[in-house]
Amino acid sequence: MEISEQQLISQVLRTAPSKRVLDLGCGSGEQARFIASEGYDVVAIDASEAALDEARAQLVPVNLEFVQADLGAVERIGRGHFGSAFCLGNTLSYLLSAESISRLFIGLRRRLLPSAPLLIQVFNYQRVLAKGTEVRSRLKGDTVHVELVEPVEAIESGQEGIMRHTIVSLRYRPEKVPSVVHVDTKAFHLRGWTHSELVISLKVARFSVHDLYGDMTGSPFDPTSSAELVMVVA
Repeated sequence: MEISEQQLISQVLRTAPSKRVLDLGCGSGEQARFIASEGYDVVAIDASEAALDEARAQLVPVNLEFVQADLGAVERIGRGHFGSAFCLGNTLSYLLSAESISRLFIGLRRRLLPSAPLLIQVFNYQRVLAKGTEVRSRLKGDTVHVELVEPVEAIESGQEGIMRHTIVSLRYRPEKVPSVVHVDTKAFHLRGWTHSELVISLKVARFSVHDLYGDMTGSPFDPTSSAELVMVVA
């Protein structure tokens, strides 16, 4: 996890009214482990059994609990209330309908203490819509993941706002011939939630936006140029 990401998370945690934290869509648990290392009690949930198996492969500290559950079931997770919540890594885009995202936010409102901050990170799909397509790449170990993001026509997907993500994974082996080999290609649909759509759903659940950034470094948000949409709400 990037140092800048840790800094923003720590900044948000400092405003929390209690040390109980909810990590929504925790994946392999990197952020949850960092938060737990800062002395917070963390409940980290994810729908993927494989991701949670990876998260539990290392020793799990006593102040961290991994739970397999759908995001919409957040109101039934754990007991009591939480002082903050995090939903990072474009997790919200796996919720495809306005009904499902409203159910999550309303459930969170009932689980979070008054003034508890919620940190959200998603792709800036407004930029994708303006450009028509977008290509992103990232290096993990010796593997390059090239991701193409493009809008899907409503007539094809059956609903508005759907984005097709196609990821091609290539392994770079400079000592061998060929030096680049194809590993995998996968395509899936996500919901391209825009800033205005999220604000509407958050207002329904009585959340207000306190801070708006263009990435996890805290840079200003620009709908036409920012790679990400990062929101701190309470």
